[in-house]
Formats: sequence, structure tokens, C-alpha cells
Amino acid sequence: MSLLVPKVLIVGAGPSGLIAALTLLQNGVPVRIIAKEQSYRPGQRGSGISARTMEIYKFLGVDEVLQKAIFNYDVLEHARGSPKVNNVVRMITWAEPTPSCPWRTYLMMGQNSAEEILRSHLAKYGCAVELGTALSTFKQDSERITAVLTKSVNGKEHTETIDVDWLIGADGARGVTRKALGLTFLGETTENQNMVIGDVHIRGLSTDGWHNYGERSSILLIIKPGEKLDKAAFQFFIMGPDVDHVKLSSDTAALLEFFAEQSGLPREAFGDVVWAADYNPKYRMVNKLAEGRCFVVGDAAHVHSPMGGQGMNSSIQDSFNLAWKLSLVAKGHAPATLLQSYNDERLPVIAAMLNISKALQNTTSDPQSETPWARSAKLLQLGVNYRGSSIVIDEIADGADGVQPTGDSYTMDGTLRGGDRAPDAPNLLDTRSQNGLATARFFDIFKPYTHTVLIFSSAAATPQCTAVLRALQQYPEGIVQSVVVNTFEVYRTGDAGLELATIVLKDNLGHAYEGYAVAPRAEVITVYIIRPDGVVGALVRGVEGVEKYFSGILQ
Repeated sequence: MSLLVPKVLIVGAGPSGLIAALTLLQNGVPVRIIAKEQSYRPGQRGSGISARTMEIYKFLGVDEVLQKAIFNYDVLEHARGSPKVNNVVRMITWAEPTPSCPWRTYLMMGQNSAEEILRSHLAKYGCAVELGTALSTFKQDSERITAVLTKSVNGKEHTETIDVDWLIGADGARGVTRKALGLTFLGETTENQNMVIGDVHIRGLSTDGWHNYGERSSILLIIKPGEKLDKAAFQFFIMGPDVDHVKLSSDTAALLEFFAEQSGLPREAFGDVVWAADYNPKYRMVNKLAEGRCFVVGDAAHVHSPMGGQGMNSSIQDSFNLAWKLSLVAKGHAPATLLQSYNDERLPVIAAMLNISKALQNTTSDPQSETPWARSAKLLQLGVNYRGSSIVIDEIADGADGVQPTGDSYTMDGTLRGGDRAPDAPNLLDTRSQNGLATARFFDIFKPYTHTVLIFSSAAATPQCTAVLRALQQYPEGIVQSVVVNTFEVYRTGDAGLELATIVLKDNLGHAYEGYAVAPRAEVITVYIIRPDGVVGALVRGVEGVEKYFSGILQ
């Protein structure tokens, strides 16, 4: 738990709970995070990391994931019981980074490894996950939440009653929070698409790609290496109409014999089974993501098939969307009404994600499908957006009258609008560094605890730029940082007229102006307000638009 009196209780310590905790802590909001399990969950589980999730790790400073995640998405197809590779299919295309997108593909890291890294970052704030601690009951009123926690110590059950301001339920589909709040969990359970999933240690098997043994029409064994290639830990999926799911998920000896028979590898090649489960894909989501002072994130709010790799990534984005808003409210800078936007922005994204996951599960399970492993760029989640959100301002959309653009919540249509993911831009000269030679990039500047106001200003627009900088002085310290982005054509001596800016950059290579679709020689400024979650909160022309945006966010 945090060394300070916690304002927020987080129930559950998977990716969504850990991201919520870390984001709140970086915002200066003390938390307490509990998990009913007696030990941390083993296994790779949700191991695919979308490009958008990599960006979130970047904003949070979780560099270890960026450094250690790998690209390994070649599918090596074998006949049942044969070591011979008959075909190689690339599941996800490798795409080189661009100035606006430093990650343009899926990477891979076991969920257990990512969670361990996140816990190490919580420790920097004096916060640790309290294992073996369960939420028993809770009640709330307009001022607080009173929660009863239970913990087993030396075989005896102890209870503790605590008061907090807010509660985040990250306790999974079977957790207490959603049920206690009375939220619906409507959807469907698939028929005849059960899978046996888990992790197993294997010696002597290539880690060059995923190994598929058999046929989807009968029995298919998928063995996927983890990012720790020297540790011989593999994730497995067993699917098909002829699979005895109950036996293989409950009888370790039978499972190991199955591995040997299906793969053609010797029995002694298979070591410890780390975990195994009979998994039946379900597609369900809540009717709303909050009730009073309580919120649900991740699997507590939505469940689906793992075939699209959207679930863990969507769970992280749930928490990242919620936490910066909750931080502003918890610190008294924003009204509680701001929190309604968490529900309004994320529900459409979750609904779209479930449709994607279901379609991919059906395609992968269909023996007649000719491209069962094909995965589109939409899965990278770079197109996830909140266009049309009540707290997003876009003055430059068709007609420039503040009309809100609308569209698919998973779209990438070639335009940059309010509510979209904010692009990166590298190789920007920091004019205040020694000799103005140090370089910066937007993704190093964006932080999860402050809004970043990007002011694209040519020399002709300096007075407008100065007016915006002055207007930003009215907001509480630490809420906003201002970044003036000059064109490569601007030659200034010092910061004439820009003294109030937090940072002044020069876009020598044009990456920022191109990525943000700004004309370099414009006579008017263009202002992008980037939210703490790396989303364009506002696209405006000047002081009036800036004040309109912040009036919808702050007290």
C-alpha cells in the first residue's frame, strides 16, 4: 500500500489495476491496491502488446517493457506428430517506425513479466500489492466509500474496514465489484469453441516462431515462445472439435502425453506445466462503467476471445483513460462530472473491440477459412479515438464551427481530429538548450500528469501565440505545460514574446508540422491540447478555444 493515506482503493492487480495505480501515483494521488490471490499469477496469458499500449508504457516511463518486448509472429505449420515445417505464415506484418508512429506492429511480452515490471515501478512510490487481501463488501454515499477487506493470516481470517474516496474494480469477470454495483454483463457464450490454454516448459523446440501441429478441423496444438527465449517457457493453445478439453485441462499426465503425440517431440522434452485451464470464449460487457464513486476496468467490464489480442490492451487503455480524470477530481481541480466521460468514451471502444475479437475467433476456428492467422492493422489500436466526446473540442473540423467529428471508434481515416491519438514527432531542436542543439520528441514531453498545449506558430503568428501563453497562466500550477513549435524557417534571437512557454522547439525536419497537418507558413496559429492520456483533447485556433476546452475539464 502507499505510505500516504489512500484516496483510491484498487481491487485487483492485473495489468488494468497496476496501470491505474501507477498513473494515479504519478499524479500524486495515493492508492491502495489489493489482490485476493496468495501469490502472483503465473504464465504469459495476455502477451500481445499493441502499438498503442507501447505508447502508454512510454508515457508512464516503463522503459523495461519497451526494451524487452520482442517481435515473433511467424506461424510454423506442421502436420500432426511431425517436426517438419510444411509452411510459414506471418500473422502480423512488421512495419518500420515512422516519425509519427514509433511502434507500428504488435510486440510480445508475457503478462507475468509485464506485471512484475509494473510492480517495480509502484515500489518507487512506496506502494506494493497486498496479496491475499480480498474485498468482502462495500457501501458508498456521496462523500466516501466504506469497504470491508478480509485477509487470512496464519490460518485465521482477519477483517479490516477502511474509508476511501474512490474504488476501482479491476478484479476480473468473476470479481466482487461489478456484481456488488449491480451492473449487467450481457453478451453471449460461444458454442464448440473451447480451448485448453496454459504454459509449459519445453526443451529442444525452436523459438523462431509459433508452432502449429495438426488441423483446425480436428485437433490443433499451438505452441508459442515467450520473450525470455532462454527460459524454455512456451504458451499453448489446444483447439478443435475432437479435443477432450476437460481431461487435458485437469490431468497433467494426459496433457504431457498429448503434447508428445501431437508434436512428435519426445515425452522427455516436456517439463513442468506452469498452469492450464479449459477456456470457453465469451463476449460480454457491462451496461456502464461506473456507479457513484466506483468504477470497473478491464475484465471486470468486458470479456472476449484472446484471438484478437485486444483484451489486455483495451484493459490498460480503460485505466489510462480513467486515471488522469480521477486524479484531477481527487485533487479538487475538476468537477466529478468529468468522470462521466470515462463511461462515454470507453463503452463504444469496448463494443467495437468485442466485435473484432469475435470475428477473429470465428475465422481462426473455421476449418474453411483460407487466412485464419491474418491480422489487420486495426488491431494495433492506433486508430482508437474519442471523436464526438463531450469533453473534446475541434474547431477546425468541416466548417470550423466547433462541430464534433464522429466516426468508428477504431478508425484510421488519414485525418487528425479532436479525440484522436496524438502523433509523435522526433528530432525537434530545443532552442533553450546550450547552442540550441539538443533534440526532443513529443513522446518524451507528453506526461500522464499534465496537459500539453502544442502551439504551432510561425513568426507572423507570434502575437497570437503570446496571447495563448498568457491565457494559460490562469490555470493551477502543474496542470498545463506549454510547448511552442516553430517552423524550420523561423529565426529568433532568444525567446522574444515566448518567455511564458514551458518549452520552445524548432521543427527543423518538419516532422511535427507534417504529423499534425499544420501549414508551415500559416498566418494564424494552430493549437493542439494533448490530454494526459496522449489524446488530442482540443484542436483550436486561439485563446477562445483553449478556454472553452479547459472550462469543460477544470473547476
